[in-house]
Amino acid sequence: MERSCSKKKQKFIPAAIPGFNKTIFDPDAPILPRSPNRFRDQLEIAKEYLDDELLVLFVTTFNGWEEETYIEPTKEEKFQYLNVLRNKVLGKN
Repeated sequence: MERSCSKKKQKFIPAAIPGFNKTIFDPDAPILPRSPNRFRDQLEIAKEYLDDELLVLFVTTFNGWEEETYIEPTKEEKFQYLNVLRNKVLGKN
């Protein structure tokens, strides 16, 4: 994708997602289980593809509760996902 964008002189914005589950809407949909470690790995990979001029990384989404894509703090998970995001963006881990 990045090479394709480069050939067309378009910018590429990498993305990371904490998990995905839309079975509430579609019982047959595949599930990407939520995992702070998987989210950390995705952010690490996404950072490798950051555009040097844009320096933008897309997090799919912040508070998508129905599809379990949220990184907002909860009683159960506390600040895990925001901590992972902060540490990866600031280069602490």
